[in-house]
Amino acid sequence: MIGLFNGLVTQLLKLPSFITTLGTLYLLHGIALKVSNNFPRPAPTEGVMVQIFGGYKWSEILWAIAIVVLMQIVLTQTKMGTYTIATGANMLGAAEAGIKTRGIKIRAFVLTAVFAGFGGILDGIHISQSFDPNAGGNELMFAAVAACVIGGTALLGGSGTVIGAFFGALLLGVLQDEFNIQGISSTTFIVIEGAAILVAMLLNTQLARFRRASKVR
Repeated sequence: MIGLFNGLVTQLLKLPSFITTLGTLYLLHGIALKVSNNFPRPAPTEGVMVQIFGGYKWSEILWAIAIVVLMQIVLTQTKMGTYTIATGANMLGAAEAGIKTRGIKIRAFVLTAVFAGFGGILDGIHISQSFDPNAGGNELMFAAVAACVIGGTALLGGSGTVIGAFFGALLLGVLQDEFNIQGISSTTFIVIEGAAILVAMLLNTQLARFRRASKVR
């Protein structure tokens, strides 16, 4: 429902997607704080479903691999994936080619919301065994954006792979764990994360220019 709401607001009211999702983020965070009275709520700890959705120690990485494989196939081997990439690369051109770009973008918002909610369920059950409205969900959101950028996804759309984003997330996770093991301050990791995003964006932009120049030749 949240993804559908974001998609409809973005497409029908012509608001920038960043503004829409940022507003929804703060709205939902405020609702979560109000409903929970600013306290964590315990997650289920027993049962087969708990083991599947985060209780088992390898559940998160197994789910991540399964989703990456599935979505990579969808984006590269199906009509929906082709239309999504075309819409992100050139929405006007995609619309002129007969692609229903509005529906494609709404569908993308819905899928994003579904995976975000699913990730929150796995995280709450696996790590903290509770659903805490102050557990740092906003920071995870920006870490996800950083992983995508480092993995080669263009923020303006039209290029990038699910596998690239997956390896970007792995790289950030390994770096953060190594910093913790070595006893390096977490603030240092934030500085490096920001620098990595800037470098990745610069490389992404330069590679895009090089590809365009090659096509012209």
